Amino acid sequence: MYRLSHHDCEANPPATPCRGGRAGLWLVVCLLQLVSLAMLPGVGLADDDATADATVDATDEAAERARKNFRFTPVEEMVLPEAAHFLSSDPNAPRDWIVLTNGEAIEALPVVPRPGTLDQRRQEINTKLEQRKGLSGAKLEKWKRELAKLQGLEVTIPALEPEPEYRVPVDRIERIVHHEDQWLRRIGQLIDERNVDTALELLSALQQWRPDWPGIDERTTELIFADADNRLKAGDREVALMLLEEVSRRDAKFKGLGELAGQAVDQQIAEAIGKSDYRQARYFLNRLNRIAANSAVWQQHTGDLNQRAVGLVKEARDQQAQGDTAAALDTIERAARVWPDADGLAATYKSIAERYQIVRSGVLSLAGQPTAYPFETDADARHRRLTEIPLFEIASFPNGTARYRSRFFDEWIPQDLGRTITFSLRQTRQPWEAQPVLLGWPITDRIRERLDPSHPDYDERLAGYVSTLNVISPFEFEMEFRRVPPRLEALLTDPIVVAPPVDRASDDSAETAAEGAAGAAGAGDGGTFVSVAAAGHSATAGGFQRVEQESDLVRYRRYLAEPDRLRKYHVAELFEFRYPDPEAALYAFELGEVDMLPTPPLWIVRRLEADEEAKSKYFLLKHAIPETHVLQFNPAQKVVRSRELRRALVYASDRWSILEDVLLRQEGGSQGRVVSGPFPNTSRANARDVPIRPYDPYAGLALRLAAINSLKASKVIEGDELPPLRMLVPPDATIQAAALKLVEGWARIGLTVEIVPDDDLNAYEEGNWHLIYRQVRMTEPIVELWPFLTMNDTARIDDLAMLPDWLKQEVIDLDRSSDWSRAEERVKELHRHLSLEAAIIPLWEVDQYSLYRKHLQGLSESPVHCYEMIDQWTREASLDAVGS
Repeated sequence: MYRLSHHDCEANPPATPCRGGRAGLWLVVCLLQLVSLAMLPGVGLADDDATADATVDATDEAAERARKNFRFTPVEEMVLPEAAHFLSSDPNAPRDWIVLTNGEAIEALPVVPRPGTLDQRRQEINTKLEQRKGLSGAKLEKWKRELAKLQGLEVTIPALEPEPEYRVPVDRIERIVHHEDQWLRRIGQLIDERNVDTALELLSALQQWRPDWPGIDERTTELIFADADNRLKAGDREVALMLLEEVSRRDAKFKGLGELAGQAVDQQIAEAIGKSDYRQARYFLNRLNRIAANSAVWQQHTGDLNQRAVGLVKEARDQQAQGDTAAALDTIERAARVWPDADGLAATYKSIAERYQIVRSGVLSLAGQPTAYPFETDADARHRRLTEIPLFEIASFPNGTARYRSRFFDEWIPQDLGRTITFSLRQTRQPWEAQPVLLGWPITDRIRERLDPSHPDYDERLAGYVSTLNVISPFEFEMEFRRVPPRLEALLTDPIVVAPPVDRASDDSAETAAEGAAGAAGAGDGGTFVSVAAAGHSATAGGFQRVEQESDLVRYRRYLAEPDRLRKYHVAELFEFRYPDPEAALYAFELGEVDMLPTPPLWIVRRLEADEEAKSKYFLLKHAIPETHVLQFNPAQKVVRSRELRRALVYASDRWSILEDVLLRQEGGSQGRVVSGPFPNTSRANARDVPIRPYDPYAGLALRLAAINSLKASKVIEGDELPPLRMLVPPDATIQAAALKLVEGWARIGLTVEIVPDDDLNAYEEGNWHLIYRQVRMTEPIVELWPFLTMNDTARIDDLAMLPDWLKQEVIDLDRSSDWSRAEERVKELHRHLSLEAAIIPLWEVDQYSLYRKHLQGLSESPVHCYEMIDQWTREASLDAVGS
């Protein structure tokens, strides 16, 4: 080995140690020494005085002493430093091992470049050798000096202080064990000992110091595997499995990965199968297969699940052969949940599921639940749409004008300037339709009930229009009018077909099936005439019948079953599953547990609209009619007859903030709007000059004080405080939250308003309330405004008694308008007066959407409600939609 001189002269570059003018002599000595070192099997720095004199230029006594005492160490005796050494902050602590070709090694300060020191230097030497061609004279000499410099590696050996710098011939070095490599070796030993914490500390320190060092990734993988092993032995299987998944992502062929992963999930899979939680079992199986495909544990459990599923497939085929298609569908879906890839399952499922189609809907509430709210909730509306079929129903709402359709009439033709209308009934029906073919008499009898003053369903308004009702033939009748109604269809929206109620919960019972068969048998002779208590009158049976209800489930079945041997079948049953919140319902939808979500919150709608993957799998359909939210007052409560108080409530309502923060959860959202009246924003009934009152709490405070004075003067209240007001609110979490925000705003101006508890079931009937929160979709204000203002189902003169005289007179004048243009102008005028008098508090309108999986076909592009024309829907037999 050769010491690097600290005072090289220009004639003797650093590649060759020099002493003044003896450069030529030392060059010869150096070359001879290199040859002699190469020929010896083992070399020490100071075996004897002669070798030492030829190897090291000893310049002082200390250097000579260090040289004589220094000994090479066999590489196998080199001691790997302890963990604390690598965590030391001493900059002189790092050492590289220079391993010579004779199997001996020395410790040196870190060499450069690193890593790959020898590879880089040998590449430089090879490059330099290729540059030899064509050189001569001074260029050749320069080339030789540069080559000689490259052929020696500069190292610093602290043990040879005070002269530690040497150059070692590159061809005498077998390898270099860098300090970082020793670091990784120590980490490896700690991993083998399963000392994960210390190994992690060392690895983190190395990553911070040299994050790009070769081997760090491999050691990281080994450490994660060791941690997983420790976790598994400690019983923390879930964390162990997560760590093994990370190992698989880093190195799918890591030794022992499949075996350890199998141990991590084996017990969990067995427990899930024992509880019949096959989704959980398949969840762990899928994770295991992603970690290590086709492992022994995976094959064992998948074979067991496949065998179970094959048994259910056979059972479903037997049930189908016996004609029990509903039971067969339930069985084959259970098989799909056990193991979707079972032999023969896909074909069997398709044949059964296409014959007996079921739709599952995820909802937040079910119809018929007791509540203090007296009006129809969203759940009640869904129930009504399924179980009742009206004579006329809204088909669309283009440009704010309702268009109607009827399932019962081929045509209805006005005559005599509209004073007479002839109705021609359809004489055939499609097998999939939920209503029977009707003769004229069920319809005319129902209309006569509404014209009969002695009948509970007497409709004063309709009776005021109709003079006579004549049956011309079994499929034709005629209606004559005293005065022509503006929109006859809007007056004839009562249900004419109603599914009979089932008194007790029922599955696929023989009695329920018999009822459906009876309904189907009567479809050709005017339908089965049954008493329907829910509708309050006699009606023809049809629609979807509620056959089962539990706390979190309601089941509807088509009353008129489709016959066998059809080319195409349609939805036979609908299930509504109740979930605790919208996110839980969305999760169930994404898993395939349900096929649709009626009216999800708007923040979920926006999330799905922004998700390209979701749009490829789902239909997100906007409803044709937005929902308008308003507050109405109890006319029987004298305190809210004060116009000042009503206007105070209006000005103290920060409707914009509540709409954005609670209903939309988006600032400046376009899916909701603050409104000035109870009509849809696009309705022609809106008077465009009616302003939307701003949020002005100071005006609200002044009006509250004025209300106190006026109510004291009229002896409605005593003292200087208003009594607490009570507000009825629908049992919907989002609306309840919006109502609470309204209450908070009113409290700021000194108005105390309480929300009536849901268990106060008699509050409305007893009149123990002042305000009520309404959700309306007013498509025909000319017809619907009267019942809305009186909060009743029909328009009766007696119901107007509690209204102010001006409002009473305007409602009557509107109803007596036979000219459409005149009626429209009177609605607009009424809108202006309602706003001026603050007779109601318009809040906002919000767009509504429904979410469907794409295996549902036959949907309306712009539905009026979520179950529109459900009897013509078809559900493709997709195993992805089983909820497995």
